[in-house]
Amino acid sequence: MVRGADGEVYAIKSIVKFSAHEDFAVFSIAPDPAPPALQTNRTPKVDDPVLAIGNALGEGIVIRDGLFTSQTPEAQDGRWQWIRFSAAASPGNSGGPLLDGAGRVIGLITAKSPNENLNYALPVANILDAPAGRAQFDLRILTSLPFMRGTRTYNIKDEFDLPLDWQAFQRAYQGLVDRHDAAARKQLLAAYAESLFPKGAGSESVIYEVRTSSREPGVLIQQPNGQWTVQTAQFDFTDLPQDGKVGKSAAPDAALLRLERSAEAGDDAFYGDSKAFIDLAAQALDVRRQVGTDSVRVTSIGPALSETLWADRYGRKWQLRVWALPFMDEYIVGLLLPTPDGYVALMAYTLSPFLRQGKDNLTLLADQVTTPYEGTLPQWEAYLRRRTLLPRSLEHVSLGSTPNWHLTTPRFEMGVPSSVMKLDAHSRIVLTMGFVPTGSEVTWDVVGAWWYRDRQEKAYVGAWRRPRPPSTAKSELRDAFADLQARRSPYDGVPVRESSDAFTVSTMIQAPGSKPGTASSDVVYGLSLQSDGQVLPDRVSRLGQNMVEATRVLEHGVGSDVTQSTVPNFASSFENELERARQEVSRYDDQIGKDIRGRTLSRDFDDYLIAMARSIEESGTIANGANGSSAGAKAITPADYYGEWTRRSDALQTYWYQVPFLEHNREVWPAFLAHNRLPPATPHSQRVLDAESLLKSELSQHPPEPAWGQRARELTDAYIAERRQLAATIKRDPDLSFRSRRTDCSKAAEQSSGKDKPAVEPPRRSVEEYYPAADRRLGIEGSVVLALRIDSSGCATAAAVVGSSGVDALDQAALEFYETLSFRPAERSGQRIDAETPLAIAFALSDLQGLVPNIAPAPKAPPEAARGSPPGTAAEHRLNH
Repeated sequence: MVRGADGEVYAIKSIVKFSAHEDFAVFSIAPDPAPPALQTNRTPKVDDPVLAIGNALGEGIVIRDGLFTSQTPEAQDGRWQWIRFSAAASPGNSGGPLLDGAGRVIGLITAKSPNENLNYALPVANILDAPAGRAQFDLRILTSLPFMRGTRTYNIKDEFDLPLDWQAFQRAYQGLVDRHDAAARKQLLAAYAESLFPKGAGSESVIYEVRTSSREPGVLIQQPNGQWTVQTAQFDFTDLPQDGKVGKSAAPDAALLRLERSAEAGDDAFYGDSKAFIDLAAQALDVRRQVGTDSVRVTSIGPALSETLWADRYGRKWQLRVWALPFMDEYIVGLLLPTPDGYVALMAYTLSPFLRQGKDNLTLLADQVTTPYEGTLPQWEAYLRRRTLLPRSLEHVSLGSTPNWHLTTPRFEMGVPSSVMKLDAHSRIVLTMGFVPTGSEVTWDVVGAWWYRDRQEKAYVGAWRRPRPPSTAKSELRDAFADLQARRSPYDGVPVRESSDAFTVSTMIQAPGSKPGTASSDVVYGLSLQSDGQVLPDRVSRLGQNMVEATRVLEHGVGSDVTQSTVPNFASSFENELERARQEVSRYDDQIGKDIRGRTLSRDFDDYLIAMARSIEESGTIANGANGSSAGAKAITPADYYGEWTRRSDALQTYWYQVPFLEHNREVWPAFLAHNRLPPATPHSQRVLDAESLLKSELSQHPPEPAWGQRARELTDAYIAERRQLAATIKRDPDLSFRSRRTDCSKAAEQSSGKDKPAVEPPRRSVEEYYPAADRRLGIEGSVVLALRIDSSGCATAAAVVGSSGVDALDQAALEFYETLSFRPAERSGQRIDAETPLAIAFALSDLQGLVPNIAPAPKAPPEAARGSPPGTAAEHRLNH
C-alpha cells in the first residue's frame, strides 16, 4: 500500500513494469487520485545541484542537497551509467526520487555508498523507456552453501507477462525466483560433486573416526583447506522444569538446538505440539520485539503456520515447521529431528520473500547434521513405538527387558545382565550413529550402544563398531584399528583404575566371517565396562567376562576371512600381569626418557615395587629407604603390603606423568635465551633453583609419595613462569622486523578505544585452536609478547615478536592467532589514529596428558611372609592399580 501526505491509504492495483536487474517496479494504485506528476529530466549534467528525497530511516520525508558527481557503469555488463551523487542518503531513501535544481526527476535513488556520500540512482530514462508488458530478469548471482567451500555463478535470464495484480505478481515472482534458486543450487552441487562428502578430502577421517566419547550433535562442514570434518556443537543451555534443558549452538547460517525434555516418556502429544516446542525453544533463541525503546523478550510464539514431514538423504524423519513473526516481516523455519529425550533441531530466520529458499537451504544443511540418539529406558520404549517418526536406521532396532535388558540392532545385539549393572527407569541408553560405507555411498547407521546406570554415569557398558580404514587413511586411524584387532592395551581385558573408586576393562570381539569358524578381517567391535564402588580388579574381570558373553555381533563383516580368535579369559593371575606390566613399562623408557636424576621409569618400577616384593619374600619387611634399600624396614601385614604397593605405584605414576613435561620445558631455556638475545649464561631465577633443589631432595630421600609429583609440577610451573616473566620484560628493539598480516581484516571497528592506545575486543576464536599439536603433546607452555600495529579502522596490519617463547612453533602460532582478533583503534583529539600496542599471548595446558601407562597391580597372592589373613579381609579390598 501507499500512504499519501493527507493520510489516505491506497492499495497497489497492478504491476505494469518491472526490472530485477535495474531494481525498479512501476505500479498503479486504486483508487487512482491522479496526482500531478513531477517533470523529468533525461539529460542531467555532472556538477548540477541535486536533491535527494525520501523517507530516511523511516522517520518521515526529508530533502537533502548535493551534486551530481559522476556517472559509473553498472557492474554486471556496463549497459547503463549509474548517477552518482553527493547528497546524503539513508536506509529509507530507496525508491525516492533524485531531483535536479528545478525539481525535475533525474533518477530513482537505489543504493547508499558504504563509506562516503557517493550514492547511486537509476537514471529516470531507464524507467521511462522500459518496455511495458514484461517483467524482466537478467542477473548473475553467486551461488554458495554455508557448509561447503565452492561457489558458482548462475545466470538468470527470464521474464513473465505484465500487467498483473499484486497477488498474481507475487506468485509469479516467487515461482520464478524459487525455480532459478533450485536450479542454481543443483548446478553448484553438480559442479562440486567429486569434492563433496563422502568423496572429498577428509571424508575418510569422518567415516572411520570412532567418536565413542562424543555426546553432542555436530555439523559436517568443509574447512577452508577443503577437508571435511564434523564440527561438534558447543551448546549454551537453559534449564527447564523437571531436569529438562534447551541449548543453542551456532551452525552455518542457522542455529542448532538441543532440547532435552523432562523424563516423561509416554507424552506422544508433545511431538505433535508445535506451540509447546517453540515456547521451549524461544528460551534459547531469545526472540525479541522492539516496542519503543524497549526490547521485549517474546516468550510465546504460538502454533506453526505449516508443518510437514521431511526425510533427509539418510532416511531421518524431520518435522518441517514454519512460525510467523509479523512484527519482523520474517518467519522462523525449523527442522526438528525427534529423539527419545526431545529434539535436535535446525532453526533459522528468513525474510518473507525468501521463505522457500530458507526451507531449501535448511533441508540441505540437515543432511550435514550428525547426532547420537539418547534417552532413558522408558523414553526409548516410547520412542521406538512412534513408527512414523523413526529414522530408517532405527526401524529394525528393538529393546526388551526380559530376562535382562537387551538391545538388538541389525548389526549387533547386547544385553546387560543384572550381575553386571542394575538398571531402572532412570538408566539411559545412547546409540552412537555413524557413516557406514556401502559401495560408493554411505548410510547412516547405529555403530555403538552405551548403557549408563544413571545420570551420574559412573557405571556403564558400551559396544562400538570399528571398520578397517583403507590404506589411504591417516595412520592414527589405521593404528587404532590394529590395536583393537590385536587386543593390545587398553583392549587387553586388564582392569584399569580410572579413579579412586572406579575400574574400567575393555576388549575386542570379532565379526563373523563368511564361513563357520572364521571372522571378518575388516570389522571388529570394542567392548568397555566401567564399574564404580570399592570393587576388586578380579571382580571387574568377571563382570567383563559376563559382558562379553552377553554381546553378539550379527553382521557378517566384509573383507577376507581370518581364523576366529579365542576371547581371553579376563581372570588371569596378577603374577602374570605384573610381568606383563613390567615389560609394558619398559616400552615407554625411550618415549619418556630420563628424569632430572638420570633415571628411567622402568628403573623406578624395579627399585620401588619389584624390590619391595622381593624384600617381603625374603625378610617379611617393607623397605622404606630410597631405591628399595632395607633401611628403616618394618614387619608387615597383608594390608600393609597392598596399601604400600598402592601408595608407591600411584605416586610413581603421578610423578612420571609429569616428567616429559618437566624435561621438555627445561630444555627450552637455551633456545629461549637465544631467541630473546639474552646472554647464554643467564642464570635461572631463584624460584627455579629452589624448586630444583626441593625436587632433587624429595627424590633422593623418600620412596615414591605424592610429594614427588607435586614437586615436579612446581618445578615445571617455575620454568614456565620464569620464561613468561622474562618475555614480558624484553625491551622493544628499535629495528624490530614487522610481518604484515596475511588475511583480510574484518569490518572496521564501530568505536574507538577513547584513549591513545588501541583496545582488544573479546576474542571470537580460542588460542587453544592455534596451540601447535606437537608442543601441546610435549607439554611445552610459553608466552609470546607481540608488538601490533593497529590502523585507524581497528585492523591489526602487522606484528612483530618482542618477547619470544623460545619455541618457533609457538611464536608462529601467536602471529597467526592475532589475526583473528578485533581491535578498537586509538584516538587522539577526537580523531582515530594509527598506533602500536603490545599483546601477550599465552599457550598453557589446561590438563596434563602423559605417556605413562597404569602401573601394575600388586600380585594377587602376596609373598609368603605376608600371607595368613583369610579371604575377604580389608587387605583384599584394597587391591589397587
